[in-house]
Order: sequence, then structure tokens, then C-alpha cells
Amino acid sequence: MKQMRINFLTTLLLIFSIGLNAQRQQIETITIKGENYIVRLDDSGFSVVNSKGNRILSLPLKDSEGIKTFEFKDFNKDGYEDIFLEWSNLFVNDLRSLYLFIPSSGKFRK
Repeated sequence: MKQMRINFLTTLLLIFSIGLNAQRQQIETITIKGENYIVRLDDSGFSVVNSKGNRILSLPLKDSEGIKTFEFKDFNKDGYEDIFLEWSNLFVNDLRSLYLFIPSSGKFRK
């Protein structure tokens, strides 16, 4: 019985660790003020690149590990799409970050 319990716990731990290391990838394109932006979330981190190829927002892997997904929505009702990040980790569920689009700079600000 004890060996069976150890095997069960080992299997659960293995499944959990595989889930944590699973690859993630979400890529979306959005047009704001006539300019295209590519937003990418993958195993290298989270980034936003404008149509000129300039990275205007970047969160390296160590700062973006808990991001589950992102979406676009005009949160401050200024007519421009903003970026909403949903985070999760082992200790706290459903953390959120909001990056507002700043029309004067063409960038996003937390």
C-alpha cells in the first residue's frame, strides 16, 4: 500500500511538472492608429513589435513566466486598444496587468 501511494504521488508530481514546462505560444496582430503591432507570448517571453520592426514592449522570460494569456480591449475608453495580461502562479491565481496605449509615443505603458 505504501509503495502504491509513493508511485501515485510520483506520477502526480511528474504530470504537474510536465504541465509547468509545456510550451506556450500566442501571436496576434492588431492595428492601432494605422500601424500594425505584432504581440507575441511564447517560451522566450512577451513582446510587442511595431510595423518598423522596433520592439516597443518586452518582458523577458523571467518576468513573464506566469502570463497565461493576453487580450486587446480599450480599457480607458480613449479609442485605442490596450493590452491586458492575465497571470497565474502556484501561490496566487488570476493576477492581472494592464498596458495602456499612449498615442503620442505609439507605445504601451503599464
